[in-house]
Amino acid sequence: MFRIMHLLEGIAVLLGLIILGAMFVNLSVAEAAGLPNLLVSQHSHPLVGFAGFTLATLPLTRRMANHLFFNATNVVEFNEMTLAVRRLGLLNRVQAVNVYLADLPDSSWTNVFPSDTELWAWLGEAYEDEALRKQMHPDVMRRAAQAAPLASRTAYAAS
Repeated sequence: MFRIMHLLEGIAVLLGLIILGAMFVNLSVAEAAGLPNLLVSQHSHPLVGFAGFTLATLPLTRRMANHLFFNATNVVEFNEMTLAVRRLGLLNRVQAVNVYLADLPDSSWTNVFPSDTELWAWLGEAYEDEALRKQMHPDVMRRAAQAAPLASRTAYAAS
């Protein structure tokens, strides 16, 4: 898909190459061509060369800077850290329910979770993870299975 950014990058590359070419041309030829005084002056050559090089390499530098500084989803360590913190939160949910609600009557469960959808919203993601499900108290696992939507019940009954 062609975007306006591709057109702007193409213009920047062409302009950068023209500036670099004009900088390396013999000064008398540059003066005869009527180029601006900025390009002809010997003192401004390093600055103009840097500007030409920057414009000529703009697509590459823009993509690299975007990848390095702005796109956090490409950083593997960030994703792994996010998943680890998420699993710790789910483990804390499982342990809290194990400590406070295991082996209690139904009235205690309804005081905390008025409906099965709220119980599933709290424990559902942990119940879907096999390692976390193994850490659930049998009573908690039974109640989470009862609160599971029908599609989840059939999937776990088959496994």
